[in-house]
Amino acid sequence: MLAYLKHHWKSVSYMLVVLYLSFAPPSDFNKFPPIQIANLDKYVHLIMYSVLAAILIVDYRSYYSTKNKQLLFIIFFFCAIFGGVIELIQEKWFYPRSAEWIDWFADIVGSLLGIFFMYINQNRLKS
Repeated sequence: MLAYLKHHWKSVSYMLVVLYLSFAPPSDFNKFPPIQIANLDKYVHLIMYSVLAAILIVDYRSYYSTKNKQLLFIIFFFCAIFGGVIELIQEKWFYPRSAEWIDWFADIVGSLLGIFFMYINQNRLKS
């Protein structure tokens, strides 16, 4: 277990950040200055899951001997399930947070964008 965490510390750390941001009470974010952008939270979902997919690819590409396209497929489904489960948990146990289909859709689109970015830049980003 320790060897796994040592190799995948970036992925695990970022997933913990996503979990914190997903479950923190909305009042925790009142200290930030208000930004008047419509649907800002959807953009935040999109960016968070783009970064999550990219970090997963970087961490796992060198560790597993899976073909690149298989790895991308696995990471996409992981991100989609991770986002969906978070939405369901928010609804059930983290009032006043709520589950929204559009948030989950933004998670999925963000995952696809992160995977697409890493796929088109794979030659430049080889480790």
